[in-house]
Amino acid sequence: MARAGCIPHLITWLQNPNAEVQVKAARAMLAVASNNVTTQALIGKLGGIPPLIALVRNALLEAQEHACCCLWHLATDENRSIIYIEGASKLTLHYLEGASQPSYLNLHYITSRAHVGRLSLA
Repeated sequence: MARAGCIPHLITWLQNPNAEVQVKAARAMLAVASNNVTTQALIGKLGGIPPLIALVRNALLEAQEHACCCLWHLATDENRSIIYIEGASKLTLHYLEGASQPSYLNLHYITSRAHVGRLSLA
């Protein structure tokens, strides 16, 4: 799917004001990012991380959970500095309200992994 050029479209749909579109886009982005290092790097290079972080901050719970799980997959060596710079570590406290335990744990892992990566880049 990534080779077919779907990533830029998914990034655009993540930013759609319609909550249902956001949920579907986050679910689709999670599907293409799961366990695929090439796609994970492409999502980071094409600017897909900031819209996912924005969903964790402001979207419906279902979109937040898909975005959070997607960020977990994206927290690779190539992307963790982007995740850190974009402020995912600040989301931990914000996300406590209304988040399910597994998603909160995913976010905690993402921020920890991003922070460790940032320290090693300094």
